[in-house]
Amino acid sequence: AEAALKKSTEEMSAILSSITDVYAKFDKEGRIVDVNRHGEKLMGRPRRELIGKDFVEEFPETKGGVFHTKFKEANRTKQPVHFEAYLEVAQKWFETHAYPSAGGISAYLRDITERKIAEQKLQNTIHEIDRERAKDEAILDSIGEGIVATDAAGTIIFANRMSETIFGVSTKELVGQQSNEALPLTNQAGDLVPTKERPLAVALRSKIRTTSNTYFALRKDGRQIPVLLTATPIILDSKAIGAIGVYHDITKEREIDRAKSEFVALASHQLRTPLTITSWYTEKLIKEGKVNLTDKQKRYLDELYKANSRMVDLVNAVLDVSRLELGTLTINPELISLVDIAELTLSELRPTI
Repeated sequence: AEAALKKSTEEMSAILSSITDVYAKFDKEGRIVDVNRHGEKLMGRPRRELIGKDFVEEFPETKGGVFHTKFKEANRTKQPVHFEAYLEVAQKWFETHAYPSAGGISAYLRDITERKIAEQKLQNTIHEIDRERAKDEAILDSIGEGIVATDAAGTIIFANRMSETIFGVSTKELVGQQSNEALPLTNQAGDLVPTKERPLAVALRSKIRTTSNTYFALRKDGRQIPVLLTATPIILDSKAIGAIGVYHDITKEREIDRAKSEFVALASHQLRTPLTITSWYTEKLIKEGKVNLTDKQKRYLDELYKANSRMVDLVNAVLDVSRLELGTLTINPELISLVDIAELTLSELRPTI
């Protein structure tokens, strides 16, 4: 029986020496009872110099640390403890399992330093990605245009703050919604733009950037905001995996254009008065001066009259453009002669030829 016990002990010792984990056994007072070869390597001493020694006395830097505290806890509670901690004496991370028994504690320590380094690198990478994402979102939020990104199905995956202002809906409400429902557009007539005609849908379907300034963003409160809308597809491996919509509020631009058109119309009206007077006096001179004027003077008056008439026509054309921009132009189609237009153009250019 004694021989069998000795053989069993030797086999157990051989097994513990062959495992890749650090193995150490301590009695209730914290003295080292047994260590395997990896334990010798960790503690930097041969087994014969460690057996019977108080671990904390031999390695005072561990006193009060995680390992010391956890081993005491296992002794006190008689419950196994499992933890991961950095062992300063070895400058390595270990995954530790300590099992209490009547005689003390058996501890198994697995070196997880490489895993911890990899995890730290991963955490650093994730932190860097999050930081870059936060920076990108801050940049996008500071842009003066509303920016909306969708996936291939038209579902909104991102919206910046300006899009909130334009559509009157928070970004939290927009993300996850279908763009055709969450971002309604109307045309010049005030009718909702059909889904298939919306720039984002066209960009996804055609894989071509589209731009339009004829649409209005319909806010949640019912107001309509004129927008310059550019929709650009996101292409990956020749497939449209999403689209970016940029909404520029052109309310001020339209107000400026309207003010400009009104100014041009007013200025043109003011120009017509002196031109009309000049035309009237020139015509009167031509009619009343037929006898007293020389042929050369008559020719000069005739050219003056024609030039004044062209100026009147130019002012009328400018007025027509301003009326067109203001939407007040009345169109009256009439037949014209292309020959007459060609001859008039030639007569106007003849002095410069």
